[in-house]
Amino acid sequence: MRGLSPGLIYISVLICLPHGVFCARLPSLKESPVFEAEHLEAIMFPNQVDAARYRRMCGSNWHRLFQAWETQQKLALSGDGAIKLVIWRCPQACGGLGDRQRGILTSFTLALVLGRAFFIDSESPIPLRYFFRPASPELHWIYDSTFIEDRTVIEEFFSNAAPPIGDYASANLSYYDSYDVVIQENNYWQPFSILQNAAIRHLTPLSPHEDHILAGCILNYLLVPNLHIQLHIQHILQKVQARAQSLIAVQVRTGDSRAKNLTMLDDVYHIFQSCVERIRHQDKVNYSVFVTSDSEYIMNKFAVDEPNLMSFAGKISHPDGQFGMPDDPDAAFRKLVLDHIMLSKAQQLLISRSGFAELAAVRGFKSYYTPLHCRLDSIVPHYEFPFANPLAVPGHALNTVAEIFRFD
Repeated sequence: MRGLSPGLIYISVLICLPHGVFCARLPSLKESPVFEAEHLEAIMFPNQVDAARYRRMCGSNWHRLFQAWETQQKLALSGDGAIKLVIWRCPQACGGLGDRQRGILTSFTLALVLGRAFFIDSESPIPLRYFFRPASPELHWIYDSTFIEDRTVIEEFFSNAAPPIGDYASANLSYYDSYDVVIQENNYWQPFSILQNAAIRHLTPLSPHEDHILAGCILNYLLVPNLHIQLHIQHILQKVQARAQSLIAVQVRTGDSRAKNLTMLDDVYHIFQSCVERIRHQDKVNYSVFVTSDSEYIMNKFAVDEPNLMSFAGKISHPDGQFGMPDDPDAAFRKLVLDHIMLSKAQQLLISRSGFAELAAVRGFKSYYTPLHCRLDSIVPHYEFPFANPLAVPGHALNTVAEIFRFD
């Protein structure tokens, strides 16, 4: 396992028997106890504050949202060939961490409403299972090629576009009934469209939830950061608590190789730094600052002005090497996950327009600020569904802070 840290090796050792079943430390599927919601919350959230927020947003009986899926998943993992599947696949280049999570949210929601088991086939550049797992200890979503042997399969690809059968709000979902396995490679945001479909709108406990709330409920349940990640996050949060401070997390996306002009980077930095000061003034709170960026220059600028600055070492690198492959892909992906989870934990969030940061807000059930509020002399907390704003279409030039503000 090239370049993995000891913590990641520890996590991966647990995934060791056929189909990647968590072994040795957990009871077998047949002997697994019934895990009540409070036990799952303890796995999902290291502290009671986050667990209480989750219950408040997703409902005190939130576990019922996933119980039918857990039943199907257990049967599929036990080898029941009658169970139908939805598989989200990332064969190679499938965007950033935000793209991956949007696609997983769509495909998992589809599995929920179709009553299917769900698996993730994501091994590139680093297996997603090294960093995330589902909340239920006796379950996993790790794909195995034997799952689709001698079965009818449909494969769908839709990147930044509606599914082949059309927007799920109006599509005929019974189209999938004749296939044992639905494999999707996608990064498209469709959970709410699925729930708007008239054929299933009144048949699922998911429907009463708002789009971003449901997405937060799913992300925290399905993609729980592993223990190694959680310990790193808790270390920073304990530092903030020891200072009796709250935390503002800042994410600055510049476009990396497209943003080499230092004057432009200085301008971008000052926009974000002025926003931090305005939020401090507005809230009357001397926030500690956590920062992440694809520009080490900007991170170093923050370090000069913020003596108590917190960050994980290094800049963000795109997992698919969009702006050049990092020297150590393992460490780069781990850094990406750490930063994403850290953004979700902050009391205030100031971000560039990107799925990576917007879905951190979704995970944390938070509104967020963008520099646009400062530019318009307004600093109202802002929330939109990921990429609902045309300025934030994935891959569009307007993704970058520099280009949003027309710095040439």
